[in-house]
Amino acid sequence: MTDKVQVDHIRGAPATALMVLEPKAFHAEKVPREDWLLDFSKARDICERLSDAEARTEASSALMRMMTSSVFLVVRAKSFEDLLDKYLAELDDPVVVHFGCGLSDRCERYKSRIDAGLPFYDVDFPDMIALRHEFYEERTNYAMIGSDLSQHAWIEQLEPDHRARPFIFVAEGLTPYLSEAQLQDLFSTLKAQFPGCIFIFDTYSKLKIKSSQKVVAKYGVEMQFTNEDPAEIQAWGRDGEYVFLEEDNLLLRDDFLNNKYLPRISKFLMRMFARRFSWHKGITRSAVVLVFRLGTRAP
Repeated sequence: MTDKVQVDHIRGAPATALMVLEPKAFHAEKVPREDWLLDFSKARDICERLSDAEARTEASSALMRMMTSSVFLVVRAKSFEDLLDKYLAELDDPVVVHFGCGLSDRCERYKSRIDAGLPFYDVDFPDMIALRHEFYEERTNYAMIGSDLSQHAWIEQLEPDHRARPFIFVAEGLTPYLSEAQLQDLFSTLKAQFPGCIFIFDTYSKLKIKSSQKVVAKYGVEMQFTNEDPAEIQAWGRDGEYVFLEEDNLLLRDDFLNNKYLPRISKFLMRMFARRFSWHKGITRSAVVLVFRLGTRAP
């Protein structure tokens, strides 16, 4: 029998990676493979090895909440990877840096591209990266970096030969845990160090953050950054430094609202609120993935 991996030492924001692991594992277990939008089987395997994996409840209400969460998470990940694929195709020899990777298995889904020459870095706090090493192995073109993003030490750990190439940065489920000042600092750093880079990240409305606070409170963290209009983020820069390229509103995606595994009551409520409160950005823009270009790449 495989020994359990201890995670009691994971605290604060990194611990939220454990929070999203269970619904992903649930999705891999309960949804037939032919209906998978993404392969979350790695999340299932990891979850089975963690020391604090909770026993699965069979209460119908709990199962419904878990399925709703699992559908949202798979659609969110699919949105990120649809956008990532788009910009990978547009850029010449790009490099991918995945911020706040947690225990994400995105590197597994991009394995064939990594093996074909795509540099891919997973970045998170040192404790989380140490935990990742229990489940993932570094290889050619794939590395894991333990670093607090606010310290910028992760930049020094990138391969020097990669610095001249175009960069795509991905931050899924990270920005809500940053303050506006911290996110502005990250924007400024990326623009200065990787001019012309693409930054793909998600934002949540004030209403969404408020409804989620109780969920994350048990991990000792607070969700801070909210946004309901990308123009506000674009205004952080001057003279077109931060260019808003596009967005994907997760709750309006067909593979979410028409997902046959999303409980009917969830579909009904979401559509009702969207119709009756179409003017309310807190509802209609509760979860959006944004794409920005930061600065201008030298010719």
